[in-house]
Amino acid sequence: MYYQSCLIRNPYYVHRKLSSDDCQVCESLDDIVRLSNVSHTDISEDYLKSDVPVVIQDATRNWNLADGTFSVQNISKILLESDPNGDIFPCTFASNLRLRGENFFRTFLQKLTSEYITSKRWYAHWENCDKMSSKALRRYYPRPYFLPPMVDITEPNWVFVSSNYRGRIFKEISLLSDMLWVSQLHGSVKIRLRPRHPCNETCIQIDGILDQGETLVFTDRMWRFQYVPEENGVNVAIGGGGSFEL
Repeated sequence: MYYQSCLIRNPYYVHRKLSSDDCQVCESLDDIVRLSNVSHTDISEDYLKSDVPVVIQDATRNWNLADGTFSVQNISKILLESDPNGDIFPCTFASNLRLRGENFFRTFLQKLTSEYITSKRWYAHWENCDKMSSKALRRYYPRPYFLPPMVDITEPNWVFVSSNYRGRIFKEISLLSDMLWVSQLHGSVKIRLRPRHPCNETCIQIDGILDQGETLVFTDRMWRFQYVPEENGVNVAIGGGGSFEL
């Protein structure tokens, strides 16, 4: 696996610590509730402030890129065109593809547009912290309707892509924000939320499937997020972080 982590960390981000009292929230959780037509109040009070994960089934209903046709090649083209002559560097990148060189990410994006990539079994995820590339991708999706005004959206966004990848080990995503939403645009992925210490002593991990059109929402304070792509076909998901005050 190739992995590159962010060289610049947000100096203002402080991970909110859990106490044993917080663990009462997840003691009886063994599944992720699925909702539609949810209100800002419900999301803020029942889920974000309570550290309870939720899947929103209609979050992408008015997104042009959520009709199942938005492809790996689309994402590659958007990011390459965001800065045609410059270097593009993600903050975090992980893949089973072996990539080398100073501008490995541009090489990777170029491969995504070729037939080479369709003959491989691969996965990749990364955080777009490059200002131009993250802004270019944001043009293709609106602020999720369910996010209450109290959530300040972070500038970077996430991309998760794969093709016929037969992985067995869950991939963990390290966040620098209070919460994350992940929208599955094509295909499906297996998801896993693992409670953080000290709640891992009283709460169990939650496994599930995120299907096309669904959006997972969870807080980083309580949960560690892991995923593994479904084996057959292409999977495409995007995500974004946010911060809020309790």
